[in-house]
Amino acid sequence: MQNLGNNYWYHSFFTALITKYLAKKFWTYLDPEELWTASILHDIGKLVYIKFFHEHYKELKRYCEQNGCLFSEAEEHYKLPASSYLGSLLCHHWRLSGKVEDACKYHNLSHISKKGSDFQTVIALGNLLATLSAGGLNESCKNRIKEVAENILELSPENFIKIMADVYALQSEAEKFMRSL
Repeated sequence: MQNLGNNYWYHSFFTALITKYLAKKFWTYLDPEELWTASILHDIGKLVYIKFFHEHYKELKRYCEQNGCLFSEAEEHYKLPASSYLGSLLCHHWRLSGKVEDACKYHNLSHISKKGSDFQTVIALGNLLATLSAGGLNESCKNRIKEVAENILELSPENFIKIMADVYALQSEAEKFMRSL
């Protein structure tokens, strides 16, 4: 279970780095401290699976790896409660801010196409770009993430590639940080 937890924290940290980067570039008026906290906690619902439903979590991850899909798609396939929903319940129970709760609830590809707040959007994009850069997604999933990112950020395909180059640089930074722990 330790490795699953490490993967969780790596993804959370990497998402926060990307979110901070995107906010500096596209949403300079958003509070970086609020974004950082919400980004770190955006996937807190997955900890419910890791801690209490370990075998379910492993099966969800296996399904994602075999099918090259997003975790939310595996949850839908197995008709399990969405980790985003579980995360929003935890946030509500812990009385965290509405922004953190919304980041937990609305960070998936299915939510980002609906026009949410800029705060939710930048965290969802951070999450999706972190997932995209991790590899293992099928072409359809990669293309959906790319299309959504290009539309929201109003990027040409060439500029999307430049953004992804920066994301890969941040990935190295996240890996270095995690090794130092």
